[in-house]
Amino acid sequence: MSAVASSLPPNAARLPHDPGVLKQLVDELLATVTRLRTTIDQQQAHIQPLVRMTFGRRTERAEEPTPFDLDRPPDELPAPSPEASVPEVTVKRRGHGCRDRPSNLPREREVLDLTEAEKTCPCCVTQRVRIGADVSERLDSRPACPFVRVLEQPTYVRRRCERQGDNIQAVQAPLPPEPIPRGIVGAGLLAHVLVSKWLDHLPLDRLEGFLARCGA
Repeated sequence: MSAVASSLPPNAARLPHDPGVLKQLVDELLATVTRLRTTIDQQQAHIQPLVRMTFGRRTERAEEPTPFDLDRPPDELPAPSPEASVPEVTVKRRGHGCRDRPSNLPREREVLDLTEAEKTCPCCVTQRVRIGADVSERLDSRPACPFVRVLEQPTYVRRRCERQGDNIQAVQAPLPPEPIPRGIVGAGLLAHVLVSKWLDHLPLDRLEGFLARCGA
């Protein structure tokens, strides 16, 4: 009671003894509490839509009115469109099976067929007839396979010029352009080393071990 009395104004510390005056003071306090509750309810009505618009689901953000619309009379608020009043939410459910394989990858078909002996029925010793097939796909990979590219340049001359003893002019197809002139590394292996080093951040010692396991 001492804390409550200290928080009251100086003129309210001394309460009158008249019951009528006390009743009037109680009515004023109740009116003040009612007014404060009304103000709090109005503020909560402004805050809740703003919280849903900011932190709620996307379907709720577009449907809730803005805080500026709450101050307007109900008859002046814009009527919601039929599409906005009943939002249609499409839920993409995950299937029970595996997802489809990428269609841009090349396909290598491998037929797992029966042998000629297995195609023969053991009961009637007649050939079984194929009625269908089950096809399944598996995502596979083939590691890098280093190889030696042998460039052969056939040489051509004219037999007539050779018989007459004229100057023989041999003709060959030119070598294709290489990233390293007269080098022993082809463009494919060089591109593989550069991509592994600078894009995949593979150290050169690991790359050397990888190529050694492949036989390079």
